[in-house]
Amino acid sequence: MRASAIAVALALLLAAGGAGAGPVEVERAKALFRAGASAYKAGNFAAAVLAFEQAHDLDPKPAIRFSTAQALRRWFAKSEDPSHLQRALAYYREYLDEVKTGGRVLDASRAKNEIEILLAQLGVPLSPTPAGEGEGGDDGSGSDGSARARPPARHNGLGTLMVDGPELAGHRVVVDGQEQSGWPVFVELSPGRHDVLVEAPGYRPLARTTTAVAGQLTLVDAELDELPATLSVRGDDGAEIIVDGRPMGRTPLPQPLELSPGPHRVVVGTPGREVMVRDVDLARGTHTPLTADLDVTAQRVAAWCFFGGAILGTGVGVTFAIVAVSGRSHAKNILDTAAEEGRPLSLAEAEDYNDALGRRDDYTRAAGISLTASALTAGVGLLLYVLDAPDLYEAAAGDVGFDIAPPPSDLGPSRGGLVQLRGRF
Repeated sequence: MRASAIAVALALLLAAGGAGAGPVEVERAKALFRAGASAYKAGNFAAAVLAFEQAHDLDPKPAIRFSTAQALRRWFAKSEDPSHLQRALAYYREYLDEVKTGGRVLDASRAKNEIEILLAQLGVPLSPTPAGEGEGGDDGSGSDGSARARPPARHNGLGTLMVDGPELAGHRVVVDGQEQSGWPVFVELSPGRHDVLVEAPGYRPLARTTTAVAGQLTLVDAELDELPATLSVRGDDGAEIIVDGRPMGRTPLPQPLELSPGPHRVVVGTPGREVMVRDVDLARGTHTPLTADLDVTAQRVAAWCFFGGAILGTGVGVTFAIVAVSGRSHAKNILDTAAEEGRPLSLAEAEDYNDALGRRDDYTRAAGISLTASALTAGVGLLLYVLDAPDLYEAAAGDVGFDIAPPPSDLGPSRGGLVQLRGRF
């Protein structure tokens, strides 16, 4: 029958809880049933039957009986072994004995009739009939359609190992040192312990020792953990690093950042430097180095120019002040000399005295103007310097639609630390 029948049965199994099975048995039965459905889809009906029957032993459900019968019919189509039809017939009978209406009753009834006709054509006896159905009387089986109504399963003394899980590109499965092909992987093994290695690029390898049991299916769930992508950022010391709107620390970082594979926006900035914005697409298990060469901003250059102008203006102002003081001293000396000699100033001394006072006044005004201008220039430079702090969160948002919110004020953007992001494939 179609693989969709297995999918429907799986849905019924997962929806219903076991009446007599505990939670552990139910979960194990579900895992085995999923493995059987995967084997059925892959065309390995022998492994599917093993998985379904083991699931049924843990949590006997009509849905599992029906799925087992379906797998046995498909197995007969490949093997032409009549015993598979006999066992399938027994499972269909058990299913019909328990499920009177609804479910897959019509399909099971049709399949049961077809198998009975086919076995009769082949001259093969029918499988034992549960008591109460009127096709074999009391054969020792319970009226509930128990497993005693089914022929015993035959096996070749080997166990079957099944490695299943999400199929990953480039996967590699090694059992006891021998590389296996296909997916899922099915290997017949002698009873006992066996080593299994599953690996794929970009994922952490899975190494496991398992035990094979004759006539049983041993399932290895190969759901590998993906390796994180790593990103290192180098640049000027103290530059803040923002990834996807979240602070990640300052350069130099003590170790590379571990990030989830995929696209990320990286912003690196520090006051007085141009902000670097990079959109990177990181692959799992790979390392991406990033160098942040941050150029000085035009505003910072202007601030330093204003500071230089203020220093130069201050020097000029101080020079003017010195000249003004010199003129004042020279005028005082002229007066002091005339007073010591007890005479009035001569015409030449008076002209020299007036010139000295004029220089004092002119250079005093010039010094005041120069020093005032220097202070204003220094103030403008300081304002430019202080305001030259980039908004890294605005740069991080850009046009990619991130919902950016600055960190709490008690933490500050420099205390973001290192963040590790893991997923699963």
